[in-house]
Amino acid sequence: MSAIVDSTDDAIISKNLSGIIQTWNKAAERMFGYTAKEAIGQPMLLIIPPERHAEEGTILARLRQGERIDHYETVRRRKDGRHLDVSLTVSPVRDAQGTIIGASKIARDITERKQTNRAIAEAQGRLATTLESIGDAVLATDLQSRVTYLNPIAEQLLGYTTQQAIGRPLEEIFRIVNAETRQPVPCPVERVLREGIIVGLANHTALLRPDGSDLPIDDSAAPIKDSDGQLLGVVLVFRDVSERYNAARQAALLSSIVASSDDAILSKDLTGTVTSWNRGAERIFGYTAEEMIGSSILRIIPPDRQAEEAAILSKLRRGERVEHYETIRRKKDGRVCDISLTVSPLTDDDGNVIGASKIARDITEQKRAQRALHESEERWRVTLESIGDAVVATDAAGVVTFVNAVAVQLLGKPGKDIIGHPLAEVFKIVNEETRRAVDSPVDRVIREGVVVGLANHTVVLRPDGTESPIDDSAAPIRDSEDRLIGVVLVFRDITERKQSELQVQRWSADLEARVRVRTSELIHSQERLRALASQLNLTEQRERRRLAANLHDYLAQLLALARMKLGQATQRLSGDRAGAESSLTEMDDLLQQCLHYTRTLMAQLSPSVLHDLGLVQALHWLAEQMVQQGLKVDVQVLTKEQPHFSENQSDLLFQAVRELLTNVVKHAGVPKAIVSVDKLDRDTWLIAVQDRGVGFDINTVHYTPSGEHFGLFSIQERMEAMSGWCRIDSVPGRGTKVELGLPATPSDAKPTPHFSTTVTPVPDAARPTQRSRWRVLLVDDHAMVRQGLRSILATYPELEVIAEAADGLEAVEYAVRDQPDVVIMDINLPKLSGVEATRRIKQYAPNTLVIGLSVQYSSQTLKAVLEAGGASLLSKEQATEDLYRTITRFLEESVN
Repeated sequence: MSAIVDSTDDAIISKNLSGIIQTWNKAAERMFGYTAKEAIGQPMLLIIPPERHAEEGTILARLRQGERIDHYETVRRRKDGRHLDVSLTVSPVRDAQGTIIGASKIARDITERKQTNRAIAEAQGRLATTLESIGDAVLATDLQSRVTYLNPIAEQLLGYTTQQAIGRPLEEIFRIVNAETRQPVPCPVERVLREGIIVGLANHTALLRPDGSDLPIDDSAAPIKDSDGQLLGVVLVFRDVSERYNAARQAALLSSIVASSDDAILSKDLTGTVTSWNRGAERIFGYTAEEMIGSSILRIIPPDRQAEEAAILSKLRRGERVEHYETIRRKKDGRVCDISLTVSPLTDDDGNVIGASKIARDITEQKRAQRALHESEERWRVTLESIGDAVVATDAAGVVTFVNAVAVQLLGKPGKDIIGHPLAEVFKIVNEETRRAVDSPVDRVIREGVVVGLANHTVVLRPDGTESPIDDSAAPIRDSEDRLIGVVLVFRDITERKQSELQVQRWSADLEARVRVRTSELIHSQERLRALASQLNLTEQRERRRLAANLHDYLAQLLALARMKLGQATQRLSGDRAGAESSLTEMDDLLQQCLHYTRTLMAQLSPSVLHDLGLVQALHWLAEQMVQQGLKVDVQVLTKEQPHFSENQSDLLFQAVRELLTNVVKHAGVPKAIVSVDKLDRDTWLIAVQDRGVGFDINTVHYTPSGEHFGLFSIQERMEAMSGWCRIDSVPGRGTKVELGLPATPSDAKPTPHFSTTVTPVPDAARPTQRSRWRVLLVDDHAMVRQGLRSILATYPELEVIAEAADGLEAVEYAVRDQPDVVIMDINLPKLSGVEATRRIKQYAPNTLVIGLSVQYSSQTLKAVLEAGGASLLSKEQATEDLYRTITRFLEESVN
C-alpha cells in the first residue's frame, strides 16, 4: 500500500481533526513544493491561500459529521507562492472503535484541465465570432432537420430572422428550385442525415425567398459529429453566386486586368510547364512571354530552392492553395529578388486540378523596409533599455510586453516575472499620504486613448516591502490606422527631487531670514555709499587741484624756462657760440626733466606696462616703484597660467593693490610686503596683499569718509561692483592680509590681421649681403612722432622709409606685405599692442629686424619685446642719439 501511495501522481495527505498534517506522499512534494519533513506537523493552512482559509473550517466540520467530500474543485498554494487548481476528495479516517480521528485527502492537479476548459471556451467564442463574421451563409439543423442556428448572412439570404427560423423544419425556410426548369431540388441536408457524408448542390440552383425574389446559390452540407463520431446534426453553408453568372461577360475585362497588372500573373500545368505569362511577369523576371511559355517554371527558380516547386505541385494536386508564400526567384540577368507568391489550383469543369495560377509580387523593397523596421525596432529597444527613466509597454489588454532595466529595478521583480503579466499585478501604486490604492494611468489610457499622468504623492510598492515616490505618464501606442494597440508607461524615482523640494523649503525659510538681515545691511550700506560718493567727489576735486597745481608749478614752469633758454640761445647764436651751446645744454636738461616728470605723472594715472603687458608684469613694475617709498615688495605668482582680465578689471585690481601697498607704507610700520597671484578655480583669480605690521581690529572699524580705513571700504565696494569680493583679515600686532577675488572676464580677443593678399611666410634665410639701402617701416599712433622719426632717419642715405603704420594691425599687414629690413615699433598701440604685433611679424617675416620704442622704458617691457622676437627696446628720448646706431649694429651683426 505504501508503494502505491508513493507512486501515484495524486497528492495523498492525511491530517487530524485539528487540521495538522500527519502524512505527505511524494506526489504532494512534487505538487506543492514542500518536502514531507517541511509539511508534516504543520497546519493544512500551509498550502491554502489566505482568502480560502474558511474552506478548511467547513471541511473539518463536515468530516466530524462523517461526510465524504468528492471532487471538490478549489485553489491551493505552492511553496513558491504560485497558485494551482486542484480537485479534492476528502474522506474521514476512523479508529478501531469507529471514531473519526482525522481525514485523508487526495488532491489532483487540474490546472491544465482548467486551462484547457478556458481554451475551449475561448475557442468556442472564436468559432462563434467566426461564424458570425464569415462571408458565407451558415445554417445548422438537428437530427430532425429543424433549424438550430443561423448566422447574419443566412438571415439576409433566407429573408428570415433567427427568431423566426429557430425550431422550424428546414424545408419551410430553405426552398430551392432549378433556376432553369423551376422544378424543386432535393435539399442536401436530407442526404447528409441519411448517408452521413458531405453533399453539395447541383448547378443552377436558386433559393426562393419570402418576398418572391430568388437568388442563385451554391452550397454544401456536412455532418456535425461528436468526438465518438456520432451524428449530431448538419451544417449547411451556402452563398449567393449571382456574380458567377456575370463571370463570362467579365472574362475579357479580367484578361485585360491580368495583362496590365504590376504583379506577375502566370499559369502552369502540373508538370511545371508555363502556360501563360503576363506583362507584369516580363517586367519582374525579364523574360518575354515567347521565352517562357512552354518552358519549365524552374527556369526562374534558383537551384537551391527548386525543391519548393515539388512541394507546391504536391499541394496543388491535393487542391490546396498557397497564399503569400515569401521566397526568392531569379531574373533573366541572374539577379535574385524577393517575391510573395499566391498559388491557386486550376480545375476543369469536373473539379479536377489541371494546373495552377501564380501571382508573384516583387517585395524586394518591402523586405528592405522590413529590415529597416527591424533595425529601427532594435534601436528603439536599445534606446529604451539605456534610457534613464523606467519604461513599461503593454498591449491593448494591459498585459506587459516590454520592460527596461530601470523599471525592473524600481518594480523589484526580474523581467521574466513582469513580461506577460497584467500590469496591475506588477505595478502597485498607492497615495503616499492616505495609503489608498491609486488607479493605474494605463487603464485610463486604454479607456480614453489620451495621455495621462499620475497624481501627486504617488509611491510604487515593491514585493520586498520597500517603496519609492514616482512621477509618471502613460501614452497610447497607435498603429498606422490610429488604432490603439498598446500603452507605454514612463516613470521615474523622484526620491531625490522630493528631498530637494524639502531642502528648497528649508532654504526658502532661511532665505527669508537672510533677506531681513541683508535688508538691514543694505540700509547701512546705503549710508556708507552716500559717504563714499561724497568722499569720491572730494577726492576727485583734490586730484584735479593737485594735477593743476603740479602742471602749473612744475611742468609749466619748466616749459616756460625752456622757452626762455631757447630765446637766449637764439640771441647768442649770432655772436657768443659757447654761450649758445651752454644754453642749449641747459634747455636739454630742462626738457629731460619735463619728460621724466611726464612719465612719472602718466605712471601715477595709468601705467602703460599694465595695458601693454598685463597685470602680473604691472605688479612687478609697481614693486620696483614702491622701493622709492621705502617698501620692498615680493611679488609671488603661484600658477603658471597667466590671467587675462578686461581693461576695467585690470585697472581696478592694479589700483586696489597700489592703494593697499600705500596703506602698508602709511600704517603698517614694516619695510616689506608680499603680493601673491593665484588661481582659485577655472575662472576665479586671487590677488593677496600681506604684511606683518601693526594690524587692527576689524570688528571695531567704522567707515567714515575721512576715516583711516575708508580706502578699504572703497575697495570692497568697487570689487563687489565688478562681481568680485574683498576679504580682510587683520590681527593687532600680527599684520594684515587683504584678498581680492575676481572672475576673469577678458575683453574681446584681439582681431586677427586681415591681409589683402595671400600671405606665405618667408623662409628663415640669411639676409642679403649686397643692398644699396635698408628698407624701414615706421609704426607709431602719433603722426608727429612718425614725422620726427622720419626726419631723423632721412639724414642717413643708407636708410629708406618705405611705409608708415598707425596701429598694430596695420604694422603686421604692411610688414608681411612689404618684408622690410627694419621695423621701428611703438609699444603702446591701438587695436594690437606693439609686443603682439612684433610676435606676429616675426612669425610671417622672420628676417625682419624689430626695434621697440616706448615713452615709459621698463625692464618688464624690454623682457616682453625680446620674448616676442624684437631685437631691442629704446626710450623715445633716445631716438635721436641711439636709434641709428642700434639699427646699424643689429643689421651688421645679421649680415656677418
